Amino acid sequence: MNKVQLSFLVANFLFLGSGACLLALALVSRSEMAGGLTSTNVARELLIMRSPLTATIVNAAFIFAAFLLSLPALALPTTRGWLKAHGWFVFISAVLTLIIGLDIWYHTLKTRANLNDMWDQQAADVKSLLQAEV
Repeated sequence: MNKVQLSFLVANFLFLGSGACLLALALVSRSEMAGGLTSTNVARELLIMRSPLTATIVNAAFIFAAFLLSLPALALPTTRGWLKAHGWFVFISAVLTLIIGLDIWYHTLKTRANLNDMWDQQAADVKSLLQAEV
């Protein structure tokens, strides 16, 4: 294995690690949201409910698929089809990551403007949990 293939392999495993982090974050956030609201997690959960968790899981799936497509590309260096497919999956996951990041950034900018609307939409028990935390 030459240095180019080794660096590709290292970058590929780092890419796989980023997909695992995305998937873990989305699944842990979903399970915490399903666990119910408490005074310690109510503010965080209200903000996480507005984040695109399903899109994050889909993005992680594209990252895992790109990793799997890279393995035949490394094993069969004379065929370019696997490498092209891997490149397209990396491109799709990069675009999805950009879209998710822009969505989170946009909603972060609008959080202060929408805070009153979020407060009005909450049930009385959620409001009391928030007030107990403050």
